[in-house]
Amino acid sequence: MNILVTGGRGFLGSRIVEELLEQGCTPSFSTRRKDVGARPSGARPTFIDLKAVTSRDLEGFDAVIHSAALKPGALQEAEYKEVNAEGTRHLVEACGKAGVRRFVHISTMAVEADRDDAYSTSKREAERHVQASDLHWTIVRPGAVYGLSEWWIAYLSLMKKKKLIPVIGDGEYLLHQIYVKDCARAIVGVVSEAANGHKIYNAAAEPITYNHYLDVLKASLRADFTAIHIPMWLGEVYAAGMKYVFRSPKPQYAHDPRRDVTTGSASTLDCEARTFELGLADMLSELASQGLTCNQP
Repeated sequence: MNILVTGGRGFLGSRIVEELLEQGCTPSFSTRRKDVGARPSGARPTFIDLKAVTSRDLEGFDAVIHSAALKPGALQEAEYKEVNAEGTRHLVEACGKAGVRRFVHISTMAVEADRDDAYSTSKREAERHVQASDLHWTIVRPGAVYGLSEWWIAYLSLMKKKKLIPVIGDGEYLLHQIYVKDCARAIVGVVSEAANGHKIYNAAAEPITYNHYLDVLKASLRADFTAIHIPMWLGEVYAAGMKYVFRSPKPQYAHDPRRDVTTGSASTLDCEARTFELGLADMLSELASQGLTCNQP
């Protein structure tokens, strides 16, 4: 099967490419730059601009895994709409004209939450474009994807040095996470599903509380921080201020922090996702194999 991975140089997309290679495929990945830099041996670059993609760009592909997207952050609503929503619409239309048989769209569990931030809204709109198409589509909604990256190295280094960690409320709200390698394996697994699947899946490990998350970090990093609980109302004031300043803060999955969004309309993908303890242990082991530690400046 000739498979194209959009966003194949990104955090999740690059792991999807690696998983395809491990399973004996020769995937292509989309890029807008001629200088693609380092890439996994065997993967082929394809020069595509999602804002101007045509059916000619997609000729010869049997399946597309659409991983390219702007992530949660302090971006403007128009930016999210242009890339996440309109970019998906252009790609879906081009796939239909090119005769691509399978389309796997990487969404987010945030679409099930009662959120109106620009990121979640753009991903909901992207899903609507996929579902309205005539493609044989599958939508995968990962939880919060974590794994070794520059961001995580910096984050773990910071957590190891901190003495006080602010926790909004009682810390018993749920986190829906998935290790990046498990997520990539689950996504590749749905590509070979029956062509007329039209299915929506959540992909996450069993939810854990934020308190448990901090306990795992503290034990695994041998850190010495103390959690300081802040009243929920004060956290809500801070979040509202961040939304006013940045317009699109990183979303929580629900206004009700104890809500398990895996019980929504989507099926739960059996991805055998490891626990946060095991995922973090794998990250630290991978970091050590590179001669690095989370004490990096």
